[in-house]
Amino acid sequence: MGARLLNRTTRKLSLTNEGQIAYERWRQIIEDLDEVEVTMVRAVGGRPVPLNSRSRCPLVSAMSCRSLMPI
Repeated sequence: MGARLLNRTTRKLSLTNEGQIAYERWRQIIEDLDEVEVTMVRAVGGRPVPLNSRSRCPLVSAMSCRSLMPI
């Protein structure tokens, strides 16, 4: 992403302004995914759906790779 998300010292860890913005957006994305899960459980009659296959989310993978391995 190219933005500094955290300020880190030997005694303190805090979010930068950009980090706070990213955190709020990621938190919203996770909440949305939780809602999808609840909706899917309701759609199958209230019983939990076993996780027996992989879900793919290329955007998150690409974002993770860019964040962890900057070019």
